[in-house]
Amino acid sequence: MYYFLQTLGCQMNYSDSERIVTVLSKLGYQPTYVLSEADLIIFNTCSVRQKAEDRIFGHIKTIEKLKKQNKSVKVGLTGCMVRESGLCEALPKNELCRKMKILDFQFKIEELEKLPDILRKIEHERKNINVLYDNKDPADSYFRIEPKYENQAQGFIPIMTGCDNFCSYCIVPYARGREKSREIKNVVAEAQNFAKQGGLEITLLGQNVNSYAPQNYDYENESKPPFVKLLEEINNIKGIERIRFTSSHPKDMSDELINALGKLDKICNHIHLPVQAGDDQVLKSMNRHYTVDDYRLLIKKIRRTVPNIAISTDIIVGFPGETEKQFMNTVKLFEEEQFDMAYIAQFSPRKGTAAGDHLEDNIPQNEKSRRFHFLNEVLKESSLEKNRAYFGQTVDVLVEKQAKGYAEGKTTSFKVAQFKAEPSEQLVGKIVPMKVTETNVWSLRGERF
Repeated sequence: MYYFLQTLGCQMNYSDSERIVTVLSKLGYQPTYVLSEADLIIFNTCSVRQKAEDRIFGHIKTIEKLKKQNKSVKVGLTGCMVRESGLCEALPKNELCRKMKILDFQFKIEELEKLPDILRKIEHERKNINVLYDNKDPADSYFRIEPKYENQAQGFIPIMTGCDNFCSYCIVPYARGREKSREIKNVVAEAQNFAKQGGLEITLLGQNVNSYAPQNYDYENESKPPFVKLLEEINNIKGIERIRFTSSHPKDMSDELINALGKLDKICNHIHLPVQAGDDQVLKSMNRHYTVDDYRLLIKKIRRTVPNIAISTDIIVGFPGETEKQFMNTVKLFEEEQFDMAYIAQFSPRKGTAAGDHLEDNIPQNEKSRRFHFLNEVLKESSLEKNRAYFGQTVDVLVEKQAKGYAEGKTTSFKVAQFKAEPSEQLVGKIVPMKVTETNVWSLRGERF
């Protein structure tokens, strides 16, 4: 029996898929990368923005043709789009099952332990399929599933699920529920296991890692926030060379965490700190709970603590009601703070969110596009200027892929770096020193040092 797993979305989705692979492997399924060979097809979805969800319906059309040719193929859905678990025939009122007639089942990702039982009901001849876990807390069962790491050098470890922030544009609190954090010892155990397998870089994942709050943490006697304590524990793991984390919410960025960025030697000199807008009124409409000056102060503290740190951010342009003046305030923030990278999105109304249901999407699409390109040009200038500072320096590159005579990977500052490499050299998963000889807007190029 072969499965085809399609992952769409953020790093959290890819981490989820590694746990899905573990379950499927234990059930005897083998992976295939050829869609027509699959007996089982699962889409792990993202629904942070409406466009991300719309992509799934495009994929489904392809599967419809495949299922006409092979009616025995089973199709499932998981990830942020899914609100309940079970067979579609048992969920007649479910919106996804009604819209996607070819869908056989769906399951909430935090209820991954239910997948074996769902498959048992679908495949009546496979009586030997048993539920992997028996735990009253689905999230705990999900966390206890040991992932099959897709990349042996880089591991993505979820430290929490859900979100309590309810930003007006975001569906995540409704899709993944309220925040639930893993215990420190369990996260550390997973990190230690990854290191024993040869892992070099760990990325800790959460919708807001700054609000990480395990239930059994000794808050009365511990002077440090639990996320800082967790970073210290992982920093001490032998074999781990790099530590990253995402995503951070500015309102919860503590001084203790900023100090840890400077003290812990394995934390990479890069932080992703989404600002979303450079205007206070827009931030209020987004329900972000900080001001632009609050954000500026954080950047100042971070750069004072780690002078060479690279900072990236997220921005939404064309948010309902955003005036030209408010947009130019965002441009001003970009010009002042000189971000290394930014992920710029054009607002799209998301059904089920406060902005999508209650605010008029009154910025024309052509204006959203203009603002996107305008801001992207500002970003290009700062990104190129930041990259030029690396010229002549030697940087360590963790190689992620190798093809056509080149190796490519990331520096500790999350810069894309590329250098020539012979096909006979097996460099993927290794840290290679590179002298920077060329700087571009989005990348560095150089020679092995």
